[in-house]
Amino acid sequence: MNRPVKITGAGTAMLLMLFFILCLTVLCALGLLSASADLRLARTYAASVQTYYEADEQASRVLRALLRAELENPPETIEGTKVSITQKNGRYLARYLCAAGEHQALYVEIVLDGAGNYRTQAWRLESTLEYSVDEHINVWRGEGAMEP
Repeated sequence: MNRPVKITGAGTAMLLMLFFILCLTVLCALGLLSASADLRLARTYAASVQTYYEADEQASRVLRALLRAELENPPETIEGTKVSITQKNGRYLARYLCAAGEHQALYVEIVLDGAGNYRTQAWRLESTLEYSVDEHINVWRGEGAMEP
């Protein structure tokens, strides 16, 4: 009697190979997507750092001009930047904003004594986006009540 020969290992090996190739393809695609997202994030971060340092440079130029300026009769704009100067107790408080991107500005607040000395009170990034706070709370006033 002749027995039929069963080959069961070849189909299993083929299925395992297909599964392995599918897994490698998915992992490669995920790696490429992750690398692309990291590149976009790095470019966005580099652009934000560049705009910050440009604003910092502008603020430093304004500060140098303020140190040379006549503070009793201050100009309204220095280096193209609007400057607010107030005097109190023989000292001058200068405030100005330098644009640092689309929705941020570098806020600078400097105390000057008029003799070339200064003290930095604020040198920080601030958001220039407008926002409003909704403080209205709907309170249930009983069954069928529709009052605000």
